[in-house]
Amino acid sequence: MLKNKLEALLFSSGRKMGIEELSKLSHAKPDEIKSALVELKTEYDDKSSSVMIVNEGDSWKLTVREQFLPLVQKIVTE
Repeated sequence: MLKNKLEALLFSSGRKMGIEELSKLSHAKPDEIKSALVELKTEYDDKSSSVMIVNEGDSWKLTVREQFLPLVQKIVTE
């Protein structure tokens, strides 16, 4: 359930989100957030999805894999 909430938040925001922000929005503890994000990242990596979860320091983002960028860049605005 927490992973689903985090996935929805990351998808909807379209930007990097920090652990603290995700914690407040999902009403979960930061350590639970971190653990769920790591699991979610692994799931995306294991199924070779066209999207991936990227971790940069304390921030996380759901984004399109590089090989699919040319396909979507015409419809995605900066």
